[in-house]
Amino acid sequence: MESVNTKLPKYLVIAEEIVRRIKGGSYIPGVKLPTIRDMAVDFNVSYLTASSAVSYLEKEGFVSKRQGSGIVVNKLEDKSIRSYAGFFMPTTGHVYSTLSAGIIDRLNRNDIFSLPLFALGIQPGSDIKEDEAHIREYAQMDLRSVIISGTRLFPFKCYRKQCSRIPQTIFVLHFESAIPFPDACRVLVDHRHGGYISAKSMIESGWDNLAVLTYSEMNSSELKLRGASAISDDCHYIEGVKEALREHNFDPESLTIIRNLRLPDGSLDTRESSIKTLLTGRRRGILCFGDHRAQKVYELARKTGQTPGVDFGICGYYDTPWSDMLHPKLSSVSIKIEKISDAVVKLVSSGATGKDVIIIPEFISRESSQLNLKTE
Repeated sequence: MESVNTKLPKYLVIAEEIVRRIKGGSYIPGVKLPTIRDMAVDFNVSYLTASSAVSYLEKEGFVSKRQGSGIVVNKLEDKSIRSYAGFFMPTTGHVYSTLSAGIIDRLNRNDIFSLPLFALGIQPGSDIKEDEAHIREYAQMDLRSVIISGTRLFPFKCYRKQCSRIPQTIFVLHFESAIPFPDACRVLVDHRHGGYISAKSMIESGWDNLAVLTYSEMNSSELKLRGASAISDDCHYIEGVKEALREHNFDPESLTIIRNLRLPDGSLDTRESSIKTLLTGRRRGILCFGDHRAQKVYELARKTGQTPGVDFGICGYYDTPWSDMLHPKLSSVSIKIEKISDAVVKLVSSGATGKDVIIIPEFISRESSQLNLKTE
């Protein structure tokens, strides 16, 4: 009797073992495999788990279920069981759900099995010890690649220490680490260019009194604990905005920056009073690092009787479905999620290390940044 002791799903462990036996000649083409009930006993698992393993093998073409003959081994035609790519990134939210779904779909089509892992470092105030425990657990898994959304909240220090044996690490969308990962691949967005094209479009549309809304800062002890950098994606974005201001002969120091404020109890102050003050500014253009922040501005504008595109200009970032749902429609920056997904899959398929892919974002102009929509 064999027992299963692994961090991979049990049905995949059983499937791998059966493939090993097929390749080793223990099970030759045409031979009848044990029944699912016998497999469950052999591997010390439930009937359902053994059945899932057989279904997986059938889907992959290793075996066939034949009426009256049971489970029969197919002729081996250079088949191999799929390898595994783990995800340290969210699978929900407008940006992440679309990005994760695209990557997972493309990996599956390339016979690479996707394992969504615990979404580490997504919420401020997350328990670093719990995150590190998950890292140590996943380090023992038989993963070909690990795909990480490397925000400042990710435990870079622990990952670097624990996961050196994993063949390939790919940081996607973010890489806010103070620790070097010379062998890692990175698929990143040029956020500086994103800030530049946002500000340039707003200025040229007549909104020249600019403000940026972005997320809260992290304290130095938290950054040190995680091995994260104080220079995050929004810092690059803001530098791009300042570049556009200089190019159009405006003082970059005139830029207003409003950050969310993380309160001692962990709650978030979105600085509503400061945003309301912005809405009354002359020719005010509001640049939101994330469409969800623009959504908040729209809500406050309704309360104060202001109209986006008329009383102030506004644009978002990431070009999520909110862009078309808001009224008037929100100008935003597309980070080209399909290109990101394609780049990740190519890297996983090739097994490359130490390679960077930079995605150049594109400004999508809609009504919210176009001056003087009000009908006279």
